[in-house]
Amino acid sequence: MAALKEITLNDVRINTLYLEDSLSAILHTILFVRAPSAVNSKDRTCTSLSPLIYATCGPKEVDKIIETSIEAFKKSLFVSNGCMKGEVVLSFFDKREVKEYLGLFTRNETVCFESWRISIVLLDAGGNDGIAALATGNVQQDKAAAYRSAYEQITNTMMSILEATNTATDHIPSSMYDYEIFVTQPTPCHSMDPNSNKQVQKDTTVNNYHADAHRRSQSVDAVQYRS
Repeated sequence: MAALKEITLNDVRINTLYLEDSLSAILHTILFVRAPSAVNSKDRTCTSLSPLIYATCGPKEVDKIIETSIEAFKKSLFVSNGCMKGEVVLSFFDKREVKEYLGLFTRNETVCFESWRISIVLLDAGGNDGIAALATGNVQQDKAAAYRSAYEQITNTMMSILEATNTATDHIPSSMYDYEIFVTQPTPCHSMDPNSNKQVQKDTTVNNYHADAHRRSQSVDAVQYRS
């Protein structure tokens, strides 16, 4: 199998009002385009970013998994100078048996073959119904500007996902594979250290991604805390 492919999407800088729709659209889009085979997709219109539409696939468990990840992301954030940054990582991995000792013993090996990094910067601390006061001092104008910015960024991000998945696919297994979503510890925007790569894993959800029946089932607890 080919080496791990890592895709880092451009930072999404949005207002808190648009967090749920934005992260949901991004995660659902990645899962949809990485489905092992044809799936019964459903269009979903964003609530806060209407008329933006994205495709969802799979049973209700997929929605629940993504909702759990979004809640974990929100709970991990803290206010710092009216701005905070968080990261969600969506990884796909394959499980295979490896024979050892002349084929007398086998062990299971988990290999991550693709990883998506999604960084989100929240530009406000939730004031004015989620709209921080901007230079204009006009809440309605600020809401319109925040909406346009979020709409454009999420649209561009979804296009970037489609473009990235149309590149080389030799690293993707042809059989069933799993996916994992976890939220990393956010770094306050005013004290980001470019020399520090330390990240603390706050939430992990691992799910089976079946090519044959298009089923996703949780193989571990929905929320695990570990460092």
